Amino acid sequence: MAIILGHSAVVNSSAEKLPTSDNLDVMSLNWGPNLLMRCYTNGASLLDKTSGASANWLKEQWTKLEADARRAPPGCGGVGVMPFLYSEPSLGIVGDKVGLRWFGGEPTAPGVRRRASLEALSYLIALGVEAHVAAGQKIDEVSVSGGVARSDLMCEILATVLDRPLKRLRSEEGPALGAAVTALAALESNLRVKKKVKTPFTVSDAAAVLVKYRGAVEPNAEWREAYRRGLAEFKERLKKL
Repeated sequence: MAIILGHSAVVNSSAEKLPTSDNLDVMSLNWGPNLLMRCYTNGASLLDKTSGASANWLKEQWTKLEADARRAPPGCGGVGVMPFLYSEPSLGIVGDKVGLRWFGGEPTAPGVRRRASLEALSYLIALGVEAHVAAGQKIDEVSVSGGVARSDLMCEILATVLDRPLKRLRSEEGPALGAAVTALAALESNLRVKKKVKTPFTVSDAAAVLVKYRGAVEPNAEWREAYRRGLAEFKERLKKL
């Protein structure tokens, strides 16, 4: 499974067969696998909006915001946000359901706002992972890439929410790397057909050639219970929107 945390957020997996449920987007490739996707509009733009950050910030400003967010406790003392700056049709968030909704009191401290938003985005990703599992996918490992994945705190929160280690890609350009993997698999498959080579060359084979990792992020055992409760509360609030 590949999670891409960029301007939008995407949860991807591949499968030989079509999913057993209809709550994922599917791209069927004419040479083999199906790409299963849960795509969210709310990603980096949401995080910038809630914390007042800007793409023009200096590294020192980002470092301070990250440190301030890390000092906030997991769950932010009961403060949270329903992170729907933009619509999310896959979750039924359209029309008057769209909008940022703070609960537990809207905080003013940028660090608290940042951490609460990272937590909310992690809960959205968790729903996407659950959708893949419900569609019949077996998840062996999870990789993460994209600009938001530069944040050590985001990766640690997400790993804890999912209760799975995350493998961080060396490349921050997850979509481009995914396209390259798909292109290599298609090219090599076509060449093998022409040369009458029976051994298949799969997406997994292409990924093994091109995808390199720079380390893993483990779940934080001290945060696990707070995020177990937080995810359950997020789901309940989502039902009430």
